[in-house]
Amino acid sequence: MNKQKKWVKRSKKSNLLPKKSNIVNLKNKRDHPMMSRKAKQLIFAICSSLCIGTIFGFITLQMSKQEDPHHATILNSSTGNEREEKSVKQIESFHVYVVQGGVFSEQENAKQWGGKYEKLDFPAVPWKRDKEFYLFTGVAETAEIANQYAQEMDEQGLDAYVKEWEVRAVNNDLSETDLNWLNSFLAQWQKSLQSIGNDRVIEEWIDFTEGAQGLSEPLQKFNDTITHHIQKIEANETNEYKEQQILLQLLQEYEQLTNE
Repeated sequence: MNKQKKWVKRSKKSNLLPKKSNIVNLKNKRDHPMMSRKAKQLIFAICSSLCIGTIFGFITLQMSKQEDPHHATILNSSTGNEREEKSVKQIESFHVYVVQGGVFSEQENAKQWGGKYEKLDFPAVPWKRDKEFYLFTGVAETAEIANQYAQEMDEQGLDAYVKEWEVRAVNNDLSETDLNWLNSFLAQWQKSLQSIGNDRVIEEWIDFTEGAQGLSEPLQKFNDTITHHIQKIEANETNEYKEQQILLQLLQEYEQLTNE
């Protein structure tokens, strides 16, 4: 009896142990597939996000590459137009040869000194530049011609020497009408310098001033000034040096007018 009881007890214990072991194994078998499935879902979601982000990034990059050249073309075109517009509205500086009688800090002194030249029929023009007054008594296209004028003054006991003089570039904003008119003025001025004493040039000046239309008020006044000087030449109130004086006065007024 005792042996049977012991066996029964052992049998119960042995039956309990396998059952406990089976429960544990069953739990492990259930937990492992569930964790694996969640991990796969998480990895799949991450990979999907990366793929979608990469695709959208690539598409955006391609669109940006396609748009940038077009945008650059527009910018370049705009810049080119601005440069072209500026170049059209710009009149560069240029040089002439002048006969100079002196340099003065006061305009009154320049005029008094110029009176010595006036008495000997060499009209003088005080030209203000950088707070000084340059007394010019002649103007020419070349240094050789200017030296001839200076020599004539030297023979009369007057101080005179030749120098190259720069007429400054236009520094004002101009309308297209004003700009075209100024370019025509400079062309006519240059032609007059080459043909001093030629009556045909005077007729061209008359046509030039009478044909002026649509000018701004300052340039219209300048056009009237030109008309006044041409009328003097037409009335034979001038000589070769007087015409040079008029050309110098017009050139000085041109520079002042376009650099205010």
